[in-house]
Amino acid sequence: MDSVRVDDLLDEVKRLAVDRGIDDREALSAFAASFAARVPPVIEQDRSSIPARAASMFEFILAKDQPSKVRVFTPTADTHGYDGGGSVVEVCTGDSPFLLDSITNEIERHEVKVSGVVHPVLGVDRDTEGRLQAIRHARHSMTRESVEHYQLDSVLDEEAAATVQAGVSRVLDDVRATVADFHQMRAKLDRMIELTRIGGSAYSQKEVDEGVALLEWLDDDNFVFLGYREYRLIGEGDDRAVQVVPGTGLGILADAARSTVREPVPLKELPPDRAARYEKGDLVVVTKTNRRSPVHRTAKMDYIGVRIMGPDGTTAGEARMVGLFTSKAYMHPASETPMLRRKLYDILIAEDLIEGSHDHKAMIELFETFSKHDLFASSTEELLGVLGGLLKLQERDHVKLFIRPDTLHRSVSILVALPRDRFNAALRRELQDLFLEEFGGTSIDYHLALGEADPAQIHFTVWVPEVTDYDFERLESQVVALTRSWEERLLGTLTGRIDHIQARELAREWAGRFPDYYSASTPIEIAATDMIRVDQLSKSGAPMSVGLQNESTGKDERLTRIALYREGGKRPLSELLPALEDLGLTVVEEIPSRLSGPGNYFIHDFGVLRPDGSQIDVASSSRRIVDTLEAVWHHGAESDDLNRLVVSTSLGPREVEILRAYRTYWRRVAPIFTLAYVNDTLAAHPELSELLVDLFAERFDPERDGSRYGEMRSAMLAGLDAIPSIEEDRILRSFLELIEATVRTNYYQDDRPAMAFKLVSKDVPDVPLPHPLYEIFVI
Repeated sequence: MDSVRVDDLLDEVKRLAVDRGIDDREALSAFAASFAARVPPVIEQDRSSIPARAASMFEFILAKDQPSKVRVFTPTADTHGYDGGGSVVEVCTGDSPFLLDSITNEIERHEVKVSGVVHPVLGVDRDTEGRLQAIRHARHSMTRESVEHYQLDSVLDEEAAATVQAGVSRVLDDVRATVADFHQMRAKLDRMIELTRIGGSAYSQKEVDEGVALLEWLDDDNFVFLGYREYRLIGEGDDRAVQVVPGTGLGILADAARSTVREPVPLKELPPDRAARYEKGDLVVVTKTNRRSPVHRTAKMDYIGVRIMGPDGTTAGEARMVGLFTSKAYMHPASETPMLRRKLYDILIAEDLIEGSHDHKAMIELFETFSKHDLFASSTEELLGVLGGLLKLQERDHVKLFIRPDTLHRSVSILVALPRDRFNAALRRELQDLFLEEFGGTSIDYHLALGEADPAQIHFTVWVPEVTDYDFERLESQVVALTRSWEERLLGTLTGRIDHIQARELAREWAGRFPDYYSASTPIEIAATDMIRVDQLSKSGAPMSVGLQNESTGKDERLTRIALYREGGKRPLSELLPALEDLGLTVVEEIPSRLSGPGNYFIHDFGVLRPDGSQIDVASSSRRIVDTLEAVWHHGAESDDLNRLVVSTSLGPREVEILRAYRTYWRRVAPIFTLAYVNDTLAAHPELSELLVDLFAERFDPERDGSRYGEMRSAMLAGLDAIPSIEEDRILRSFLELIEATVRTNYYQDDRPAMAFKLVSKDVPDVPLPHPLYEIFVI
């Protein structure tokens, strides 16, 4: 903020402070100036609220009888002098590293976003009871406090506000413990190094040397120390148990009461793999915890464990450090990192790779693509199997799956290696969903390694409550199916429907003519049908055709796809949509696709649903719907919402024409009901509408003998008697009377130019006088 506006702000803050009974003008001015200097743009846009924010927060920090003070509230103009549009979190605590990112992470863990932060650091003087005495320049003060004002993008209810406040308070405790114990935790590396050297009585010297080198490497700004604790094994045989060593905890592990082994826990009560880890395994272990860090960044914490060896060469316990590898550690080449470099050396020797050779360089490059977590957690033998397999894949167009459960069974590491040209973001999301479901994961992390040559590598870590059994071969076949290219999957689907040679010719002819967005978003079953129909259209000489199929996968709301395949380009939607809506369908979406190449082929692909939100029963009604739409879209047949009967009954468009003709004639001689009401009545009683057409056929179809007419008429009358609405009964009964007033029709003549009915006029319901003996209605 410029100086003029700062002066204006100070005057306004002082005025507001007087209203609040605050008279420490000097401290208030110093605070307001620090606050104003750090207002972010998102809050500065609401300039009028800045004085009230500063005055309210100054009042908040006047007294502090605990190391940290937190409040979460939703400001109002009446209470706080401003309305920020969302809730606010305010913190007053001793200045230290990690505060801002730790608190922001904790707030956003509750699914609420921080839109802006004001966080001045103040030099303060307080009396013995925590009352603010003076504010000084932070740089020259012995006591510094961080004062933080977080503007949230939404309003928290009372329960949510209390939860966020408790979470932030807990994080502040963890930050304070971490910072306070930093030097002690760093000093514990000497203890861990000493324990590693003692382990030489049971482990090889190279393992001891690499373990010591790793611990010294951590101390070179490669690790953020968050917690330390030691554990001991007590008892013998089946009574052997693990317990925290009291008084050894530091940082976030200082409180032994929060440990699951604060009291002795028999190893036999632990999962077998976890129990075995306490008694045998590597001298120095690097893995991940199943707990996210409350400090600095929300990642699973890194776990460094050193086995404590007893005089008899058996395991007596463990020294454990938890924290986070720094960005410097992640940038450090894995091939030069202690412990990892030894694994790489052993792999190169085992594979007999000569330094400077192509395969030697390729193996090192592959090694560097792995996450340090996987490299630390995997044994040399496991890495050898994976990297050897990847090296062989470099010259093959293959897909390979590698799976490794974590030592403590808290996660599953998965590697999918595939040709680079098959990777895309949609595939990665599909694989994530597959692995989460397969292993019952709570979350999943990934990173992608794309070298200059094949294969591409997608590394996944699935975090699980426990590792369950899995069928590797089945899972690998699912991965291979997902990673096949669009053309390969299309060819496979086509081959399942038509001859293999025809499928290849069809794919060769048409696959490349579909747009990229089509192949990226269209389910392969739909695409195969579209390709077959476009090919049929091109060979038939017809200008258009219609196809109908149901989606089977890929969406929460599965649609029925109705496609218009057309040569000559697209048609206006205003010409196409009415026919679909007249069928009673809800048009959810339209996806147009123009095919490249000759013919200017175009697909109007409509996603539709029935009125009740369900898919169309394609097996029973596809032919009728296609005939109806082709009649309307191609031949210009009449379309209105009486066509709903095509979807809800077994009537085709030709049968519906019978009802439409009678409706038109009756409304001309007796326009009692609106067209819409008549259509709605026929659609509301599909069984009776279908029975009316059946009565017409029984009466006039030359292939029927009429013997069932009486039985069918009785069923019709029974249905009419069950209708509660007098008007609907009258409409449907009138259609029955119209059919019975008809003495002749040309409906069943194939070559008729028009439809005609001959009726006995006096039997026509509601016919006005005078009327002729007979009337012929032509439509």
